[in-house]
Amino acid sequence: MRHTMIGHTLISYIAVAALATFTLACEPPPTAPADEVQPEVTPAALAVAHDAYLDNDFRAMSVAIKHTFLDPAASALSKRNALDLLQKAYEVGRGRVPADWHLPRALKRVKVNQIRKEEPEKLTFELQIAGNCAKEDVPVQIRLVQAPDKVLLDRKAGIGVWTVETDDEGVYFEIEGNESARPAPDGLYFLDIEMPDGEVSHGWFMMSDMVSSDTPRVHSPKPGAILNTSNPTVTWDDFQSPQYKPYERRSLGVWVVAIDMSQTPPWSVAWSLWSGKADITTTTVGADPKGDRQVQLPDGNYWVGVNYGERRRFGDIVLVRKSRTSRPFSVRAGGR
Repeated sequence: MRHTMIGHTLISYIAVAALATFTLACEPPPTAPADEVQPEVTPAALAVAHDAYLDNDFRAMSVAIKHTFLDPAASALSKRNALDLLQKAYEVGRGRVPADWHLPRALKRVKVNQIRKEEPEKLTFELQIAGNCAKEDVPVQIRLVQAPDKVLLDRKAGIGVWTVETDDEGVYFEIEGNESARPAPDGLYFLDIEMPDGEVSHGWFMMSDMVSSDTPRVHSPKPGAILNTSNPTVTWDDFQSPQYKPYERRSLGVWVVAIDMSQTPPWSVAWSLWSGKADITTTTVGADPKGDRQVQLPDGNYWVGVNYGERRRFGDIVLVRKSRTSRPFSVRAGGR
């Protein structure tokens, strides 16, 4: 009886095994578990970038980093590795990395500003392209695209606010995007500029580590202060962002804008000060000899902004991490 049971069991086992073999033969081959880590494949362009870095060929390195970001198969890890390599190149180059393109000859300076803006009621971020040139050389088109094809600024298409002002160097121009709850992300950006004479540059740059996580502390005026002087004093603490690097150059700007809701646009620059050394923490509006003009502010409503910039160069352009604190105030000095 025992042998019979064993025989039946063996026959059943063989039958099940045969059925299982037949079933497996009819099914597709098994795939790796979803949670199994697949080996990271290094994009060819990233390998080229590392080799170029070791050869001190930073121009070839930056181009290879661009192609890493253009590779649709490149992973987030590979792209992060490429940007880390770029940071090392900035360290070696003391804040400068070369590119394979040039600005139009007539442009004296072009900056890409990634701005963190802190106001009493909100915190926002803004992307801006600004530059200097002669009056006859103001660009007819500036277009900024986040790769592969997200248009962020486009003068001809009316995307962004376009401003032109006369200054000591000729003309200052800028195009700025809308305020956003989040900064523009790290990555590859395309910058096209067209000049009045038809010259066009098709540029690009890598946005990396350009977002400040803090803003300057402004002591006066207090938000909403009503002042009985036409030359108010602005005081603040010296500032470096937590992201500041020793190779970056610092700058300071203080702007006062008048607000008039009956005008378009409703603001105008009433006074400004700029310092390439960022070595002061107080100024008297309209009276400081370092300012752009001597003036007494008429009674009215104003905003003051204290801006610190930390800049590096990518090819011909300047990339600036900006930290701005803005405060509203009013002047009521007419009854003195």
